[in-house]
Amino acid sequence: MKTIYKYPVTSQDCTLKLPKGAEILTVKLHGEFPCLWAVVNPKEKVEERHICIVGTGWDIDEGMKYIETYIDGYFVWHVFELIK
Repeated sequence: MKTIYKYPVTSQDCTLKLPKGAEILTVKLHGEFPCLWAVVNPKEKVEERHICIVGTGWDIDEGMKYIETYIDGYFVWHVFELIK
């Protein structure tokens, strides 16, 4: 059975351990901190997924897949997954 889990994004470049095949839904501020929500099968083995948060005007790599944009006060942040 699949369910939706929440994962705190603890830095601008972080590696999250999600169940294999997790479908990333969004990243939003939850309180003061960004969190990622994903549809997961909790019985699957975990795999590492690399999440990057960049500001407007920053460089991004070709291997980055867009997830979401969110606003934190004055700042606008864009969330990507680094695809290997």
